[in-house]
This record gives sequence, structure tokens and C-alpha cells, in this order.
Amino acid sequence: MHQFTQALNAAKQPRLFIFDCDGVLVDSEPIGNQILTRHLCRAGIEMTEAQVQRLFRGCSAAMCIEKIAQWLTAPGEADVFWQTMQAETLLALQSVKPIEGVISVLELLQGQQQPFCVASAGDLTKMHTTLGAAGVLEKFTPRLFSATQVKRSKPAPDLFISAAQAMGFEPAQCVVIEDSLLGVQAAVAAGMPVYWYVAQREMSAAELAQITFIDSELVCEFSNMDELVTLLGLKRGQDN
Repeated sequence: MHQFTQALNAAKQPRLFIFDCDGVLVDSEPIGNQILTRHLCRAGIEMTEAQVQRLFRGCSAAMCIEKIAQWLTAPGEADVFWQTMQAETLLALQSVKPIEGVISVLELLQGQQQPFCVASAGDLTKMHTTLGAAGVLEKFTPRLFSATQVKRSKPAPDLFISAAQAMGFEPAQCVVIEDSLLGVQAAVAAGMPVYWYVAQREMSAAELAQITFIDSELVCEFSNMDELVTLLGLKRGQDN
């Protein structure tokens, strides 16, 4: 934590706060995992929701399709699978809820005139659906950035760097809030301090194996949004 605090304090002011979407702003991952698991099983790919979570967390649509294409070998079959599955998922996500406590975080940032945006591996249609359902879309419009807008998705730094540039900030002025290993790797690759939302979940073996390769000086874990408020130094008395 001490090393992280030093890295954070070394960042230039003012700061831009970049939020991931799924699993950080909206509780969409359980819904998406359930539907994807069901469609995979229907296609003869037996997998549990926990396995789907570990394999697909933080992946862009293109990355997901590439993984599925390894099992569905007919030309174009994985694309059709994904389109059908996504149509059902978007309908289900119309009732998604915000992550507990995150609205308070956003309101505190607004009250202190701290700029923030969202940068997600998901596409803009999905973000509009989930953020709209969660009641926070207006807080981000038009500051929404998708992996579909850059050449490489997370864990490459492209998305975060592109979002920072669009918002008028240097990477050294940015702070990222992420929940996936891919997102954390992307933030570190961009040279941005990152708060890793672990939500008191058990990390997979793959995540644990990768942690040793992450620059710990740029990563700080937290388990709930009240803790994030404290870590960001936000004062509730300034909440509007």
C-alpha cells in the first residue's frame, strides 16, 4: 500500500478517474455468465458459470468469439452463436442493478468536480443498456469508450490511453478502477495506478499465477465501494 500511495501521489494533477463498466459500475457479470453458460451447454460445451467467469472475465466480444470458435469449428458458427447469445443478454440486462455503493462514489466525484469516464471491453450498445438500466448513464454521457474503438482490447493499454487522450489527460494523470485481471494488466501497461475491485471473491489459479507479473506499485486492491471512497480521499460531507 505504501508503494502504491507513493506512485499515486507522484501522478500529475488534475486526475481523471477511468471506470471499467461490467463488475465495477453495474452488476452485469452474473447475468451474462448465466446466459453464456446456458448457450455453451446447448452447443455441447459443458461448462459451469464459475468456469465461464474465469475464462471470459474482462474479454472483449472479439476475444470471446475467438475462444468460442475453438469449440465451434464450422465457418461463422461462433459469430452466429455470439449474436444470438448477445441478443438474449441485452434483453436481460435491461433490469441490471448498479454495483452497491458505486453511485455514491460517482456523486462524490461530481461534487468535488473530479472528471471521470468509463472504458469497457464491451461495446457501446451494451454500455448504454447497462448504464441506463442502472440509472448512471447520464453521469457518463458522452464520456463512454469501448474496446471496439481501438485496435487492441485489454490487456493492451490502447483503450485506457485512447480514453485519456479523448478526455484531454496524459496517462500519468489517470487513475483506473477495474475488477478483471485483464483490465488491471491494461492499466499497468498504460502506466496508470489502478484500484482492483476484488469484491471478496476468490481469485482463479490463472489470476494468482499472473499477479507476480504485475507491478504492485501501481495496484491497490479493495473489496467494497465504501473502502474505495476512503482510498480516493473523498469526503462525504462534500456530497451534493
